[in-house]
Amino acid sequence: MLSIILPTYNESENITKYIPILHSLFSKVNLKFEILIVDDNSPDKTWKIAEDLSKQYNSVRSFNRIGDKGLSSAVLFGIHQAKYETICVLDADMQHDESIVPKMLEEMKNHDLVIGSRKVVGGEYGEMPFYRQVMSKVADRIANLIIPIPAKDSMSGFFMIRKKLILDNLEKLNPKGFKILLEILCRIPNLKIKEIGYSFRQRVHGKTKLSSMVIIEYFTSLLEIRFNISITATFIKYSFVGIMGVFVNLLFQFLSSMILEDNAIVNYENQFFKPSLAVIVGFEVSLLSNFFLNHFWTFNKTLNSLVPSLLKFHLISILGFLIQISVWAFLFSAWLHYLDSYNGLATYVSNFIGIITAFVSNFYLNKNVTWK
Repeated sequence: MLSIILPTYNESENITKYIPILHSLFSKVNLKFEILIVDDNSPDKTWKIAEDLSKQYNSVRSFNRIGDKGLSSAVLFGIHQAKYETICVLDADMQHDESIVPKMLEEMKNHDLVIGSRKVVGGEYGEMPFYRQVMSKVADRIANLIIPIPAKDSMSGFFMIRKKLILDNLEKLNPKGFKILLEILCRIPNLKIKEIGYSFRQRVHGKTKLSSMVIIEYFTSLLEIRFNISITATFIKYSFVGIMGVFVNLLFQFLSSMILEDNAIVNYENQFFKPSLAVIVGFEVSLLSNFFLNHFWTFNKTLNSLVPSLLKFHLISILGFLIQISVWAFLFSAWLHYLDSYNGLATYVSNFIGIITAFVSNFYLNKNVTWK
């Protein structure tokens, strides 16, 4: 008895062809099975196709999740809904080799987790594009440097596991992103694991879900597991933009000081809230660069919301600017007594600390107000 979970998003063309293939295969081997299609309210109405298929095939059950997104959480949702104890997770894009499922099921008699692997004997990347092969191999190498992983193909989306094992360890799993197998491998100890090789196939219909966000989420998961912390991919992207903004800020502060020959920057020993024009220029240029990168990349917004978001971002940045300048002026004034001959350096160090201090408050306000 087997519950097969197909998490889907914009896979209407694929499931129309894949369900008959799966149904025919498992019926021939006299396997008692069910197929759970868990869709995240796809714009192409995959959920509607799934509903029609559930009327045609008694083995198919369809679920349309409103609000929730993500492959990992879709898999856990499917596990909760599954009728049978043994769970098989397959991608709906038909890139996995479903013919090895009976062999995987046989191995489940002696193992806790069986993985369809491209990196053991009998496994290969097959028709996977070369750039994705390189990305997969590099990701695996980096992953094993960060944390020991007890499987060769930790990025596989094709595996079999017992429902009870997941439910007993549910509080350990962080169901975000795409790599639920990585969570299982690293957070559930003492697993008896078997990897079975298969040849990866090329996607025929639809678009791959691989993106910069998927890659960031994968490495974020590694860091969370390694250091037992919680990080969002959005925060990582926002932080990356913020780090770039720090250098933009300091660079334009320096260039403005040179152009304007603004020597007043070192004469504020007791005037806390009077930033130089150079600091203001550095702040404004970095603000604009941060805004456009965050708007289109971090939060994936469109031109329609550009102006309102820019106004909100500026208002929130004023608060961050006040924090930055307050910290800058306080530290700069305090350090003049100790770094009298290095007060040029003191102003940049003080400003750098002020930028970092303002960063955290800006992130939470922008996430919940500017790009909520």
